[in-house]
Amino acid sequence: MEKLAICAVPFSVEDIPVIVNLTKFKPGYVVDSVVAPTGLGLEGKDIAVIENRDELGYTVTSNLNGSVKSSDTVLILSKDKYDPLYDYAVKAIEEAIRQRKDIICLLKLDKETMNRYKEICCKKNIGFHYIFEDKLPRVSYEDISEPLYHPYAPVVFIGELAENVQGYEVFCNLVKLCQDKSLRVSAIGLERANGLFGFHTIDFSDIKGELSNRVYRINKYIRNIEEHENPSIIIIKLPKPMMKFDEDVRYDFGLSAYLISQAIPASFFIACCPYGFFSKKFWKPISDSFQAKFGYEIDAVHISNKLVDNTDEMDKNRLSFVHMPTWKVQEIIEEISDESPFLLGNLTDLKYMDRVVDEIEDSLFHAPYGLIV
Repeated sequence: MEKLAICAVPFSVEDIPVIVNLTKFKPGYVVDSVVAPTGLGLEGKDIAVIENRDELGYTVTSNLNGSVKSSDTVLILSKDKYDPLYDYAVKAIEEAIRQRKDIICLLKLDKETMNRYKEICCKKNIGFHYIFEDKLPRVSYEDISEPLYHPYAPVVFIGELAENVQGYEVFCNLVKLCQDKSLRVSAIGLERANGLFGFHTIDFSDIKGELSNRVYRINKYIRNIEEHENPSIIIIKLPKPMMKFDEDVRYDFGLSAYLISQAIPASFFIACCPYGFFSKKFWKPISDSFQAKFGYEIDAVHISNKLVDNTDEMDKNRLSFVHMPTWKVQEIIEEISDESPFLLGNLTDLKYMDRVVDEIEDSLFHAPYGLIV
């Protein structure tokens, strides 16, 4: 069957996992073009250049009209409402409608705008697929008077020590390799691309209501998924960094990670960290701290190529990064991996992730009878 050509727009660094995983989870499509505005300086460059990585095989163009014209479907990538690219994403939707192209929309729209686009597309016989987030179930008095549900399937958490240190790419790699091993996977996370890939999209950190009820609601949500999907394994990407970085960059103090850890026990934990955090004096206390706070130790560590840039003080509320070359990451991994108490590697590289999956299988699926894991 002929594959459908997709135009992905507007591209920025956080979209790399979406681009590289699109055809893995949606084999009926081929990425025909990746579009970014001229001002980003990416025209004619591989998408990997934005992270100083080895080429990934997708070249950026700034020709929105031509890219939409040559495609069958326009994928509108997710952007925060306050992102400078949000308006460009809206422009891309309207250009796709003008050229009568089907649309997959990861962009979060208000209800009125979404319905208006759906109505226009319906009249013009254009496909408009809008990705919705999951909603947490309500809990009753009976729910909160019972013990929390304990999933039958092992649960893997993926957490980041800073924002955007490739946690979503690690998540996608883990899901795909588990699927390739014929495991039934229930995959859950914040990213809206999950809805495109057949996973669950939910923002655990944006939950209203009494704190104890939130724990029960998350627990019931996982229970409903397990009862419906009967997974072999549940993989959850935590929505925010695991703890504050310093007094300026506090994230949510690790509160969302703690809330989820109270609702669902983790069987295996992968920590994603910036480049430069290599010392045993750092990792052993952190792992012990996670055991005390969240109830699980670190089992594997992803070392990203993102080095914290302490010289950039433009935004006190966010970390700035410089990107180390891939060979430098590989060099340091080979240097320290033998002394590490954890599985350690660049988990965007499938050879390293394959070792993690083998460890998950050995420790969670092939444990001897009677062994408590």
